[in-house]
Amino acid sequence: MKSNRTRILLLLSVALLGFMTMMAKRDLAPLTFRPNAAPKQLNDVRYDSLTIDKIPYTDFLRMVAKYRDERQKVINNYYNTTTGSQYGENFQDARYYYISLQALENYIDYIKHQVKSNQLNVDFSGIRIYPIVYPNTGSSSYFSSIPSIYRNHQSLTLTPTYMDESGYAVDFDPDLYSPNPNGSGNMPKSLEMQDTQTLATFLMATFGADRGGAYSAQDHIWLCPPPTPCIKAAALINADKFCPDSGTCPY
Repeated sequence: MKSNRTRILLLLSVALLGFMTMMAKRDLAPLTFRPNAAPKQLNDVRYDSLTIDKIPYTDFLRMVAKYRDERQKVINNYYNTTTGSQYGENFQDARYYYISLQALENYIDYIKHQVKSNQLNVDFSGIRIYPIVYPNTGSSSYFSSIPSIYRNHQSLTLTPTYMDESGYAVDFDPDLYSPNPNGSGNMPKSLEMQDTQTLATFLMATFGADRGGAYSAQDHIWLCPPPTPCIKAAALINADKFCPDSGTCPY
């Protein structure tokens, strides 16, 4: 009897050890949200099923050069000439914007997590990119977080969207929603101010008194310029060499 019991305990131990080994090999994500979690490993994705639309490199450089000549230089000339150096001597607006993979993944993971946590009845389907210009003056903690050399420079900000029934991408904030008393899914609040609303009534109705107008957009993207020159920015360096002007590089 004792021998059989020992044999059974040994078999159970072997089975338990095998189960623990199998679980250790799996990529099991925790149930709790980790905003600073490390990026996913390469083996998490079937790369043989992924495709992207690639751009011919010379076309890429021509487009970079066209932006330089027909957007950035126009802005620079306006603020250095027309407005009398309003933003200081030899102002140069940004030519590229950078966001780390870690910050981008954290932002996307946060939106996904909040949509699920707040039981929203929409699918986070995309990101809308808005060009912005950092303000020169302000008193908020957000303004204080903007590096002084970035003020008055163009940047980008990201905002989540969902697709409505008509197929339009709609801005939303997963932390701003109207609870459904039936418990079948909460609807994000509209972020479009109505004609009958003032800014004050819109902010109160949308954000409430406690949130103070805090919006779930991704910002603090690195810029260049400033400083000048943009070191290690291969596309800018190559575009300036390959397309110094529209005469040598038609676009």
